[in-house]
Amino acid sequence: MQVNLRTAEQGIRGVDMARESTSLADAQILTQAGNTMLAQANQLAGSSITAFRIN
Repeated sequence: MQVNLRTAEQGIRGVDMARESTSLADAQILTQAGNTMLAQANQLAGSSITAFRIN
């Protein structure tokens, strides 16, 4: 009985760790996507200002 309980607890902990790892990966992907969009927006804004200066 004790062995089955330990095995079940280890399985639950493994699932919890997998869920947390997935949540972390999701958050990192969303952060990177946001940073990329911000960098692109900043680059476009800089290009627009340069275009106005040239003309």
